[in-house]
Amino acid sequence: DKKIRLNVGGAHFETRLSTLKRHPNTLLGSEEREYFYNDDTNEYFFDRDPDIFRLVLGYYQTGKLHYVNQECISMYDDELTFFRIPASEIGDCCYADYEENRELVKLRTMIDSFHRCHFFNPTLMSMRERLWRKLSYDVTVTGFWMSPPTVIMTFVVLICTILAIMETVPCGTFDGRPDSKRCGEEYKNLFFYLDTSCVTIFTCEYLLRLYAAPNRTAFAKSCRSLIDIVAVMPYYLGNIIGSKSLLGSFQTVRVVRFLRVFYYSKGLYILFRTLQSVAMEMGFFLISLSVTIILFSTIMYYMEKAFAFGTFTSIPATFWFAIETMTTTGYGDLVPQSYMGKFIGGVCCISGILLITLPVSITVSNFSRLYHQ
Repeated sequence: DKKIRLNVGGAHFETRLSTLKRHPNTLLGSEEREYFYNDDTNEYFFDRDPDIFRLVLGYYQTGKLHYVNQECISMYDDELTFFRIPASEIGDCCYADYEENRELVKLRTMIDSFHRCHFFNPTLMSMRERLWRKLSYDVTVTGFWMSPPTVIMTFVVLICTILAIMETVPCGTFDGRPDSKRCGEEYKNLFFYLDTSCVTIFTCEYLLRLYAAPNRTAFAKSCRSLIDIVAVMPYYLGNIIGSKSLLGSFQTVRVVRFLRVFYYSKGLYILFRTLQSVAMEMGFFLISLSVTIILFSTIMYYMEKAFAFGTFTSIPATFWFAIETMTTTGYGDLVPQSYMGKFIGGVCCISGILLITLPVSITVSNFSRLYHQ
């Protein structure tokens, strides 16, 4: 078996020809490598990065392509493209880190794209650019209280949240008992004017960001834009329709306004990105949790249905027992009567503890990695 020498950026590597031919669709595994052969030195010369090439050569030797988290993702992709190795060959042990770094690069590229674009009308570019920089909340770069618009909008969000809470509080007393009338009904005009002011500020801010956005279509379809629309729609729909029952339903949606704090807090933004990065694992966890709940609910129902005064009236009704037992809440409203039912309840509790702790380590490690990045 022929041994060949590879000179990559001044660093020398040696391997066997049969090792490279394991992947014939790549540059080194095909005959195209002969274009890089140097007759004088009797070696193949590649003017590429030698550090990343160690990972490339490891792919030929072991059949597994790894990614080191400290490597520049752009340089790594360039090397893979040059040697014609698809990114899908990255091993499961490293693929999550690779995808996460690619998403971060895409995010930073999107944020910086406005600063390099020149498709605006020259007479409007400077004004729109300044407006976008003022109103776009780049939590990946800035902290919590970094600009006046951030402070103002955070204050407005807190005011809206306090209003939504305080309007449900009973106001005053009658004969020593709490009055049935809520503050939202007692001071209806005050709450209406304050809510109108907050919605007006939200609406103006949204329209200004829509006007200044580099890509208005992409901005209108973004998750942030949808949250902004849902946050103000209950106010407009409730006042247009005028139905009290529908208005009460719309009021519950106002809690979406509090999600806007994700725009301004770096920590909350990292938490949101963490949940995105573990979406696949959380999906698997929810499926496993659902199967376990159905399993224990079915067993518990058939164990307890023989009791005349039992509270386990059906399998769906027993779901609540399985949920509160697996989460170690234990309200005590559903209690098994038989010895076998109590044993199944104990197994259900232990199983819930073991199952729920599984995604915790993954979530914490991803949060720590994103926070340091």
